[in-house]
Amino acid sequence: MATLEGEVRLKQTQKLLWTLVALLAVTVAGIAWWKAGGVFRPKTAATATIPVCDLQVGPCTASLPDGRSASLALLPLPVVALKPITVHLKLSGIQAQRVVVDFTGVNMDMGFNRFPLKRAGVGYAGKAILPVCTRSRMEWKAEVLVQTEHGLLAFPFRFDTIRP
Repeated sequence: MATLEGEVRLKQTQKLLWTLVALLAVTVAGIAWWKAGGVFRPKTAATATIPVCDLQVGPCTASLPDGRSASLALLPLPVVALKPITVHLKLSGIQAQRVVVDFTGVNMDMGFNRFPLKRAGVGYAGKAILPVCTRSRMEWKAEVLVQTEHGLLAFPFRFDTIRP
């Protein structure tokens, strides 16, 4: 009888310990996600309005109210998922410390697709690739994030891809 009670008590203790371990793991994961939130959703000092243009046709320019702007071009056209593209960026009135472009699906989560741009001549350039989508038509937001000494500037652009 004493052995049976001991086994029951041991199983209860093990269950309690595993519950505490799971609770600790969830807490640590939650804190890590909260701390990393700035990486995935950075706070911006200013965000431009989305320009009315089509990156699938040619370069587009987004401007801040104070006149600073970013012109974005994607090549080759048309942009197609899973095919490498070159991102070209020209900034006007901005001294950039770091530049990245972040591609997100507008109507579908397509994961983390952020690519750094490096200085190239009078602007910036870098390579990127869009993930494939199950839909035949996919709407994208390309957000250029420009780190300056005064804060982060965001220049959003929209375009669609069509699966061949």
